[in-house]
Amino acid sequence: YVSREKLAAQAQEKDDSKKEFINYYDFALLKLNQEAPAKAEVAEILEDVSALARGATVTAAGYGLVKDLPQEESTVLQKTQLKIIDSVGSEVAVDQSQGSGICSGDSGGPAFIEVNGKQYVWGVASRVGNYQEPDKYCSGVGVHGNVTAVKGYVDLILNRWGIQ
Repeated sequence: YVSREKLAAQAQEKDDSKKEFINYYDFALLKLNQEAPAKAEVAEILEDVSALARGATVTAAGYGLVKDLPQEESTVLQKTQLKIIDSVGSEVAVDQSQGSGICSGDSGGPAFIEVNGKQYVWGVASRVGNYQEPDKYCSGVGVHGNVTAVKGYVDLILNRWGIQ
């Protein structure tokens, strides 16, 4: 459990001139009560935040909507590649202007980046901001919470659970 106060302290580091970046505390950590399926792959958390530079290509995955209007849901895991356009505090914005990205229902889904041929998880899908067309749920700017920014809290929780 991470208190909102602890995360709020981190959110205070954001640049107040970028009002569209508001931390919504979308992080959750789950402890399985049994072993993960044998075919499940565990991705390491990205340690080097310099990889999350403007223009870097990242991959987002989820089961959310695949179309704005009419709304069309996915029945299979979708993934797409996106470019980072900005980073503020514990949030990273990605460009979804090309018609692909996270959408309603993708919140909580992972975001990956490849570094030296290896995939690392770095983000958690949070929301989409389309201030010009608010009825569009899948285009505009996708916002991910940066797992690396809260890794200290994740490590603390894992330690309390006795997981290394």
